[in-house]
Amino acid sequence: MVSLTFLSILIILIPGFCFETKNFARYNIPNACCHSYTRRQIPYSRVVDFYETSSFCLKSSIIFITNQGRQVCANPRNEWVQVYIFRLKQKEKTKEYPSYINHFYKNVELSPPEEYDF
Repeated sequence: MVSLTFLSILIILIPGFCFETKNFARYNIPNACCHSYTRRQIPYSRVVDFYETSSFCLKSSIIFITNQGRQVCANPRNEWVQVYIFRLKQKEKTKEYPSYINHFYKNVELSPPEEYDF
């Protein structure tokens, strides 16, 4: 009787362990979390990109990547941080803009003006 109970529990638990490992891979485990913020504003000319820390981190933060490859933690509530994020997003949109223009002219079977030389 004991072995039958043990066998039934084992049959129930084994599939659960298999599914747990597959589901665990879906979770976004943070690669970087900030424990403190920079005290000084970094020059915008040195910033090339940014990303937000994971929601699993204790502090919500923005991590700026500099042109030297360093990562700097910043408080997302600071005004200069919000301005940098806005400017970096705008810069990214302007990089995408020429491809939209080129796509438009290809779809309407026209050639783009000479000023848009792609």
